[in-house]
Amino acid sequence: MSSFLDLLPTPLAALDLEPEDLAGLLVEFFNRLDWSQRETVMRTSFVISPRMVPAPCSRRYEVQRAVIEAWCWLIREGLLVPRPDGEPDQYVFSRRGELRTRADVEAYRSRAMYPKQLLHPTVTEKAWPLYVRGDYDTAVFQAFKEVEVAVRTAGGYSDTDYGKDLMRKAFRPSNENPPGPLSDSTEPLEEQKSLQEMYAGAYGRVRNPTAHRHGVLNDSTEAFEMLVTASHLLRVIDRRRPLSAAP
Repeated sequence: MSSFLDLLPTPLAALDLEPEDLAGLLVEFFNRLDWSQRETVMRTSFVISPRMVPAPCSRRYEVQRAVIEAWCWLIREGLLVPRPDGEPDQYVFSRRGELRTRADVEAYRSRAMYPKQLLHPTVTEKAWPLYVRGDYDTAVFQAFKEVEVAVRTAGGYSDTDYGKDLMRKAFRPSNENPPGPLSDSTEPLEEQKSLQEMYAGAYGRVRNPTAHRHGVLNDSTEAFEMLVTASHLLRVIDRRRPLSAAP
């Protein structure tokens, strides 16, 4: 294969692709090369190389421009970074960019399109890097582990308190004895009970399966929704901390 454009029916097909789609072809092409070839090719100058865009190619300038757009997308996404021990124009895959096929790039795009600004800061710190790498089970497990730790800390419980029993104790409605330290007596009892069930149910339905089985989550959208759920639970705990600290 002399050019990554050989992955397309014709070089002009590159003009019909969005930069991120063409970037997937670049990733696949780079991974088909051995290390020495990749060192030579992965340079800023490769986009105007006759090897990359053959000279006889019609509309060659437009094809080169499309390739440059794809190259810049890879850099913008942090998938390509300057090589630490190379020339200024040499690039390598980043740790985030250890992708091998165009399907890998498509999966990365589907994960990255969700705004992490929706997540609680703790979930962003602990679970988001795992999610972006495609490790959905571990990302969700980590997020709900943080929920458990937050409930234990805010409620003043010990390490021997955990799981659904911890959730039920911490959010025990105010008409029960003793009421949970994270319950709010100003809310209707039915709402207090529903919140207790929500925490226990979320822990049992989401956290437990990811803790005990591999491959529970394979869908980026479903995994992100679970991270949002964990974020909501953490924000409720943040609001309840003053209640738990009150005499």
